[in-house]
Amino acid sequence: MQPPEKRARANIDAMLQQCGWIVQDYKQVDLSAGRGVAVCEVPLKKGRCDYLLLVDRKPVGIVEAKKEGYTLSSVADQSGRYAKNLPDFLRGNVTGTLPFLYESTGIETFFRDERDPHPRSRQLFALHRPETLAKWIEEPDTLRRRLTEMAFKYPYDGRGVRVCRVEAITGLEKSFAEAKPRALIQMATGAGNCTNIWRATSQQPISNACSGRSQSGHANRSCVTGERSLTSGRNGDSFLEDPTQSTPCILSRPPGKKSRLSTTST
Repeated sequence: MQPPEKRARANIDAMLQQCGWIVQDYKQVDLSAGRGVAVCEVPLKKGRCDYLLLVDRKPVGIVEAKKEGYTLSSVADQSGRYAKNLPDFLRGNVTGTLPFLYESTGIETFFRDERDPHPRSRQLFALHRPETLAKWIEEPDTLRRRLTEMAFKYPYDGRGVRVCRVEAITGLEKSFAEAKPRALIQMATGAGNCTNIWRATSQQPISNACSGRSQSGHANRSCVTGERSLTSGRNGDSFLEDPTQSTPCILSRPPGKKSRLSTTST
């Protein structure tokens, strides 16, 4: 039977490969093999890291591997220390700590971005792809930093919109600006719930912050769910029937119903 540590490594290797990473041993590393390379057992100035993530030959992150059942929150500082101790020949022109830090058992995975105003770990269902990290590296600010600033950069005037909708959207923006990513909008039936979802995620400052673009930008994608077919349909129509909408939208239906996927461009 495979030891827990090796089983975790095998699972993490598979996760990395499924997400587009090329997993290599440190002694046989070939950075020209692909855009994203995950190098195992890299010796650092102090200790060694389980996986060093490189995108376009530049180090961007660390994956700390632990056996299944391990409390990952207790090793967040460990991955942070590793990210500061790269040998000079690997660091290149990278200054400070590496931005993208992961802890994983192969079953459970935590992630944090050290560039956030208040970095904190959150659970993921999969590792990020090299293309995603490359895109984030090029952005001047992180999503969470943009969310804290969006109310000042993209003020919402609410012209031509019912007061209850304005209050809902501005309240959601305020919650995100205060680093509270989980939010609930409570509105009466017929008050414009579906339209509000569409405005908040596709046209308003939240979308601009998520996209990292200018005020005319859109979020990369939206997922609309509903407990009834009618609810999903209304929400979906708010996205799919708008001629200015450019956000790909996945509509999640209740069991037994088909999902709809828009063909709008990214």
